[in-house]
Amino acid sequence: MCGNLVVETGETCEPPNSALCDGACQAIPCDPPVTSCGNGTLDAGEACEPPGVGACGWDCQTTSCAAAGPGEILVACANDGATVGVGSGGSDYLLAWNDLAHRADPDVVARRVDSDGVAIDPAAQVVSAGVPCGGRQSLPGVGAVGGDYVLSWFGYARTSRRRAATITRPTHGATM
Repeated sequence: MCGNLVVETGETCEPPNSALCDGACQAIPCDPPVTSCGNGTLDAGEACEPPGVGACGWDCQTTSCAAAGPGEILVACANDGATVGVGSGGSDYLLAWNDLAHRADPDVVARRVDSDGVAIDPAAQVVSAGVPCGGRQSLPGVGAVGGDYVLSWFGYARTSRRRAATITRPTHGATM
């Protein structure tokens, strides 16, 4: 029975009429983004690889950031009016923000830093990667529960005009 919040025989999703599920409880198909940025090869139109590392922006173009001011740390060169979420796990922090990653729409990226603001992870990670049908991923919020970080954000799927919240739980002690 479509609409009972249980995926049953003949259905591919629930609830109906949601961001990625139509009124008949069938998943709304989408086309994956077409890009060569991030494939490890410097392709035509790219200035650098891999994206999001050093001065290489998420769009495989070089970026430059102003130096951090006194008492500030430079986490990333965000280029889409980023919103930021910060959570503390006790001895370190998880910073999350929205930025243009491998697509024309923003993704949510995150990186852990220690109490002095020194990066723990070698590079920021796209945590919203694999969200079906892409769309804008923004407004990250970060919390900590029982030694794990809880990261949530707001997503807008291109296939519908509905919005959906997405949650992932990176493990506190593991590399993201």
